[in-house]
Amino acid sequence: MCKRGNLGVLLLLVWLCGHAAAAVDPTRPPAALATAAQASGAAAPLRLEAIRVQGGTRSAVINGQRVRVGARIGGARVERIDASSVTLSRDGRPERLQLGSAQAKHWKKQD
Repeated sequence: MCKRGNLGVLLLLVWLCGHAAAAVDPTRPPAALATAAQASGAAAPLRLEAIRVQGGTRSAVINGQRVRVGARIGGARVERIDASSVTLSRDGRPERLQLGSAQAKHWKKQD
């Protein structure tokens, strides 16, 4: 009798694991929106997360990627990195990303 009970529990666990793997993230945008954005050629929004100043070298973290002046990210070119903002160029138009969210960080090496 115990073996039959264990088999039932095992089958229940296998069934639950299969359904958990197929679960959809409720915060994920509908696929139709993502497809429409890709079809329209809309660029992903860029988010400035951090600026690092070390000696005379500046770098920034945009969408989780560390960049320096001249780098390209999300169809834009990094033109300038200031103490609290980054200036980009996208399709010949300037775009400025500003630090200011609670999650943004600013590092400056103390000499």
